[in-house]
Amino acid sequence: MAEASPSAVNTDILGTATATGGNATSGNSGASGDTGPALATGDATSAADSGASATALSLSGDSGGALNDVLGTAIGGAGGAGGAALPIAGAPATAGSIVLGAAGAPISATATGGSSVAAGEANGGAGGASTVTTHPEATSGDSGASTAQASATNTGNTGSATSAA
Repeated sequence: MAEASPSAVNTDILGTATATGGNATSGNSGASGDTGPALATGDATSAADSGASATALSLSGDSGGALNDVLGTAIGGAGGAGGAALPIAGAPATAGSIVLGAAGAPISATATGGSSVAAGEANGGAGGASTVTTHPEATSGDSGASTAQASATNTGNTGSATSAA
């Protein structure tokens, strides 16, 4: 910073005072820093035609959903038929007793034959097990191709067309 301070004093009535100072000189101001970045963007679109234009747009539709229904049924195998059992018991065993006793003494004697027993069993076989396993997969088909066509014809004299953006 440069500074100068001249001064003057008037001691008379209606007198004049003049102060003259020297030049004030400042030192070098130094280098200036870089300015910040600058950005400028713009967008321009321009079109011109002679009076006839055409546009075509084509979209293909959705292909649709895909669905599977699965009905699985498992029926076990039938069991084997039972056989026939025809047990036949033999004749019971005969019993006999020989009793000896003295005259005039009471005698009691019993003879019992053995039992005759027959047993039979004819069981059928167990049925077979049954299992169903399924892995369905549904796939929807393509929706098909889509095409579009457009045309425009100008038969009149419309003059030139210009465009600027």
